[in-house]
Amino acid sequence: MFLSRTVTRSTTTAAAAASRGICRSGLRFLSSSSSSLKDSYDNIIVETKNDDTVALITLNRPKALNALNDALMDDLLHATSVLDQNQVRCM
Repeated sequence: MFLSRTVTRSTTTAAAAASRGICRSGLRFLSSSSSSLKDSYDNIIVETKNDDTVALITLNRPKALNALNDALMDDLLHATSVLDQNQVRCM
């Protein structure tokens, strides 16, 4: 009985988070208002090649040895979501 309550709560919590646009890692999903790549990201460099079917995303935090942080993850999430919507074949 205890296990089913735990599963129900976590499922309910996950559903509530998804309805607010938050994924498991706590990052927000890409909103429909920002459906294109930014001109400049603070923590990554995005290049597209081969008629925009291949994308190269380079981490760009040399002073921090490319350590992951919330801002970097937000940039990655935004860029990969937009590239996925644009049907890039390889990232």
